[in-house]
Amino acid sequence: MLNFERGHKYKRADIKMRAGLPRDQRGGNWDTGIVEHDNEFFIFANVGTEGRTGHDYGNRWEGSCLRWYHKHGSRLRWQSVQRLLGTGRRIHVFWRTCNEAPFEYAGTAKPVEAADTSPVKILWTFES
Repeated sequence: MLNFERGHKYKRADIKMRAGLPRDQRGGNWDTGIVEHDNEFFIFANVGTEGRTGHDYGNRWEGSCLRWYHKHGSRLRWQSVQRLLGTGRRIHVFWRTCNEAPFEYAGTAKPVEAADTSPVKILWTFES
């Protein structure tokens, strides 16, 4: 089980290294918005800015909760989405407002609601 400091800034490479992966490994899910690794999820959210692919899904903070959009074309019935929303999952959320900046660790998240839109829309709350 991996631990991060809430409010601390991390680069993807730092997070990969903590997960036991080569720091300089490129490509694959680690370079996108969500990764499942060793039964833990890692969400990388851009808030108020486009991601590296040019997509701006409209992720936003609503008070202390994060409104987050899954990958393009996702549906609630997808197995990967069902695993993400399953009980007992450990979900780490990292976010940033500038595409070139490191990510800030928001904490471990729990879903408050999930909408079967495409992409799937999830409202996350965070443990204290």
